Amino acid sequence: MHRLAFWGALALVGTMVLAACESTTAMSVTQDVATSLSIVVNDGDPQDAGPLVLEIGDTISLSAVATNPLGLAVPSGAVTWLSSNTTVVEVDASGLVSAVGVGSAEIRAASGEAVSSLPALVNDSASF
Repeated sequence: MHRLAFWGALALVGTMVLAACESTTAMSVTQDVATSLSIVVNDGDPQDAGPLVLEIGDTISLSAVATNPLGLAVPSGAVTWLSSNTTVVEVDASGLVSAVGVGSAEIRAASGEAVSSLPALVNDSASF
């Protein structure tokens, strides 16, 4: 009777160890997946506190930092940059933003499923 209980307990422990190993493997795979992006001005300041304020003729370089579900930085892969209003700001494939007209726009960065946006306001430099 005791041998049966021993082997039953051993089988249960083995199943639990196998399940834990499978869970750990699945977690390590998802740690490399970017789930969010942060847009950063290349002087190192994160831009999540408010809009990017520019004057006509200004240019500024942006980059995107990808993070996983744990908040750790991961390689972002290719980043696609877009402007919601190209009559106000243009953004090239490297993240270089050019202020071309007065108004507002959203600058968007996307890498895989991760997307981020940054509001931009452009003022006329002659109005100051």
